[in-house]
Amino acid sequence: MKRLRAFTLLELMAVVTVITVAIGYATVNLHGLSDQARLRSVSTQIGACYRLAALTADRTGLPTKMRLTDGACTLLKPVKNERKWSWSKGAAFRLDNRIGIGSIKAIGERARSNKSYEESGIVVSPGALGMGYAIALSSRNGARGRLIIDGLTGVERLRFDEND
Repeated sequence: MKRLRAFTLLELMAVVTVITVAIGYATVNLHGLSDQARLRSVSTQIGACYRLAALTADRTGLPTKMRLTDGACTLLKPVKNERKWSWSKGAAFRLDNRIGIGSIKAIGERARSNKSYEESGIVVSPGALGMGYAIALSSRNGARGRLIIDGLTGVERLRFDEND
């Protein structure tokens, strides 16, 4: 009688263990990639919001404020109420609320003389060229990056922090 070849229970358990470890390792690595993808997505949305604010400011001839909060990018229009100017709500865009908006800093040649940014937003003036902004972004799981918006072209670049 011929003996049939088969796998032993020990061999099957070893294969299942190796597959389980490989899946666990891949899941951890993909989790970090999804955070970076979220950061890229939010940075693209913020860049589009900035370009829309610049177009609105150029079209109306009045400054437009871009307010950034966790989960939203809101464009505000200036309104004159009895001798003083205030900001009224304009268009609002939803952002991924799992990404936190940190500090906003002006960069470029005119950054020192121009106070066109606040902790919560950026004031985009008509024809404002040369002013750039750096916006700190972070995910809940620790991925961090800095969004650089070029004030001349309106193009955004995301740079991840060194430890990611």
